[in-house]
Amino acid sequence: TAPTITMTTGNLVMGQLNVVPDDLVLGFTINDAQRNLKNFSAEVIFLDRDYKEHKVEGAEFYTISGEGDRSTGYVNFANISRDKKNDGIYTIRLYAEDYAGHVVDLSPALTVSLNRFGSSFRVEDPYTAEFLTPGESGVAYNDEVTNNLVIKEINPTQVWQDAEHSARGSVISVAVNGKTITLEEGVHYSLTVAEKGNSNSKWYEYTYSIYPDVFHKDGELVDGEYAIYFYSEDEAGNRNSNETNVDVEGDYSGKISFVLDHQLPIVTILGIEENERSFDTNRRVEINVSDNTPTVLEIYI
Repeated sequence: TAPTITMTTGNLVMGQLNVVPDDLVLGFTINDAQRNLKNFSAEVIFLDRDYKEHKVEGAEFYTISGEGDRSTGYVNFANISRDKKNDGIYTIRLYAEDYAGHVVDLSPALTVSLNRFGSSFRVEDPYTAEFLTPGESGVAYNDEVTNNLVIKEINPTQVWQDAEHSARGSVISVAVNGKTITLEEGVHYSLTVAEKGNSNSKWYEYTYSIYPDVFHKDGELVDGEYAIYFYSEDEAGNRNSNETNVDVEGDYSGKISFVLDHQLPIVTILGIEENERSFDTNRRVEINVSDNTPTVLEIYI
């Protein structure tokens, strides 16, 4: 008779993603009625936010003890350090073999999502990355929006616009010149949702493409200081924002902000007239320069 493997932590389902608390201690028992157990192993595979797999090692993470017809063990998620880079998808595979050659493999594997910090926001689209890159002044200035602005949100679980799951993805708001508008999917932006990973474990990837029309009125670019905000809630209870969910290399740092300015500065000269001839040895001339955005100006005379 082959050994048997039993999970002792309830409310977890084999073959589907389980969202678990970070203090979960996942217990299991191995029973061998013939008292003939040869070996037992536990393999834990971690899928990180770059969709790369790593084998988790170390006795502090999982242990197996016992002898004869019964052994016990656990996988202790509380021993994973609270670092955003450790959030992701963990797949636990259990394997037992007795001396008669009977092998039991816990299949399908148990997959859990450890999600303590919520979403990451990324800019991978080349046009958007260049558009948002600050210049020497520390501000991203642009005189037109010709392509969609593409922002990605990734999360180990699904995300929603509110706790009631009334709509998928994030609420997107755009602030400019003291006014804030909430964007509507299909009108102001498109949203695609993909599952990234492998057949056993996946991340959720939300790609938002904001249309250039958002930054125009009656066909003309609206100049001003812009900020774009994303807000969502995930199945682990995290409240996600692109302003606060930033502490991993590769995430987009801070709020998404830029200045649109397609108009030339206005220069006014007082104290002298155009084409005027003057024989004064000393005259006060006042030069005023104004712009509709907070532009850094250099004046050459």
